[in-house]
Amino acid sequence: MTHTVSVEGLRFAYLRRGGARVEIDSLVFSSGVTVLVGPNGSGKSTLLKVLAGVLPVTHGTVSFDGEPLGSNGAGRHLRAPTAYLRQDFGLRGRTRVEEFLRYGAWMHGVPPSHLARRSEELLIEVGLAEVRATRVGRLSGGMQRRVGLGVELAHDPLLVLLDEPTSGLDHDAREQVHAVINRLVERGAIVVMSSHEEAEISRHDARVHVMRDGKIVTSRDHRGGDPVRMSDLLGEGPTP
Repeated sequence: MTHTVSVEGLRFAYLRRGGARVEIDSLVFSSGVTVLVGPNGSGKSTLLKVLAGVLPVTHGTVSFDGEPLGSNGAGRHLRAPTAYLRQDFGLRGRTRVEEFLRYGAWMHGVPPSHLARRSEELLIEVGLAEVRATRVGRLSGGMQRRVGLGVELAHDPLLVLLDEPTSGLDHDAREQVHAVINRLVERGAIVVMSSHEEAEISRHDARVHVMRDGKIVTSRDHRGGDPVRMSDLLGEGPTP
């Protein structure tokens, strides 16, 4: 089944001077991968937060499969199948990885009788089975972000929002993240991620939106495996 998220007449701006803003007249995200690119401060992270419900929709609408956010319970309908992993995700404390994933699954509404099985599935899915007994505060930054990804996938989300998901990860961890993205796409999920790395953008068949000053200034389709030049995407070089 194909799913869609539709954005209409969206306006958002931080109250503080100089804060990022978003102005989207009309935009549709469909099942598959969408990549947001643009210079720092262009609004990529802000748009992801609005889609995730972290920031309020004050002007315009965001709809999932035709149901507007916030009307007659549709807000729950949108948030329930949504995952959001922020760029600066990090963990502290002495909770073990397996316990953290189990708690995260419970927070996302996984029934208690399914928690043990689901946490085991998540350990395998994000490649952390070998460190299941490690305390989260002792993990590397890359592994901590994979724990965060595991928690966000616990409830089988249909809309997955990833802010620079592979930034700072080593090769094996990047491969694990891309494998997860491929599996999400296979089951019809909408994956929207921001990235500034050419090699990462080239990995998937994707719709690429270039953002500047909170607006989508150009869009193009990319075929996975084809090379990507960021200068071309951002209009800083010749268009192929």
